[in-house]
Amino acid sequence: MARITNLSYSLPEGFWIKGPRNLIISCIKPSEALEYKINSNEILQLFNTITISDNSGRSTKLYFGLDNDGNVSLTDYELPPVPPEGSFDVRFASQRMLELFPLQTNKTLDATILIQSSSYPIKVDWNVHNTGTEQFELTDANGHIGIQSIVNEGSMLISNPDVKSVTLKKITTEFIPVKFSLFRNYPNPFNPSTTIQFDLPARSVITLNVFNVVGQQVESLISNQAYAGGRYYFNFDGSKHSSGVYFYRLIAQPLNGNPIVQLMDKMLLVK
Repeated sequence: MARITNLSYSLPEGFWIKGPRNLIISCIKPSEALEYKINSNEILQLFNTITISDNSGRSTKLYFGLDNDGNVSLTDYELPPVPPEGSFDVRFASQRMLELFPLQTNKTLDATILIQSSSYPIKVDWNVHNTGTEQFELTDANGHIGIQSIVNEGSMLISNPDVKSVTLKKITTEFIPVKFSLFRNYPNPFNPSTTIQFDLPARSVITLNVFNVVGQQVESLISNQAYAGGRYYFNFDGSKHSSGVYFYRLIAQPLNGNPIVQLMDKMLLVK
């Protein structure tokens, strides 16, 4: 039996332990129970989340947000070494599960997320709190996923197995468009993904859907979610759809009482 500070251990095999302050691990028998308490879980609930899952059902949740007071110790959220190739692993390039961005800056800042998986497509889910003038976007270095605004709750698919990392960007903007606009997707034609861009001059409840040529809805990108005025980008992945013409429709209900706005455009998927 060995003792280090308040940690007693007797290890039949090696494993990783690195925890935040006030980490308590109690092991009754190695084969029966492992009880833990991590007080910093309450801190993590304050931040936005990105959950990345692969096609085999394995997933990892990462946390990010603004460094409001500088009191969070990022070393408490360092991860164990990267597992062998072929295993599933998701982490920030900083080797942490939490990344914080400075609050008072007008610069665009970014953090790289590393993805290790042999089972695509990858699904990315997010839950982002109201950030005021701060906006977050996902992109990748080679443009495979275009630009994806991550607002409120949502998800996207990454079907290209060449995408082994994505970049999370924090953008501070006070740009407010003067009118509702729905732009032509880019690229167009596309295979398998493209980016749809739209402008909102005022806070509105948004729905963004994709339809095939016979009017059937094939994808719901945004469903009745409130968005602040600004410019947004959304990724449409057509990997599970056949080649052809598709239509995308934006419905915006301004919360200032103005009439509902509906805008539509078309795009071409070529495989």
